[in-house]
Amino acid sequence: MLGYCLAVVRRLALPCVREVRIPAVEGRTVFQLTDSVRHVMEKDPALRVEEVTAFGHGVLDLTLRGPSDATVFVSVRVTTGPKGTAAVVEARPEATYKKLDAAVCRALARVVEKHAAQALHAEAAGDSL
Repeated sequence: MLGYCLAVVRRLALPCVREVRIPAVEGRTVFQLTDSVRHVMEKDPALRVEEVTAFGHGVLDLTLRGPSDATVFVSVRVTTGPKGTAAVVEARPEATYKKLDAAVCRALARVVEKHAAQALHAEAAGDSL
């Protein structure tokens, strides 16, 4: 029984999680911040967006194609409050049996984190993207 449990855990796709925190963005709603992140990501030709599955108030879920056509599910959650604004990026491979997909998830999570930081900093400075 223990061997079976270990085999199930080994196949579980653990997400790669990255986070961006900046001081509070004044005068912008969470929807506007999420839209800015989406807009910056769509401008990058290296990020091949296959499908946007959720887009709304602080929520951006999409499917990306990585190198070697690996499919990665990416979730971006944007929150804001009086003390700060944060974007949490979570990337998870579609296929749990391929070892290289975990590396693709880490790489794509870093790229999405960079774009989220760029979008949030631009919004904090008052620039529209």
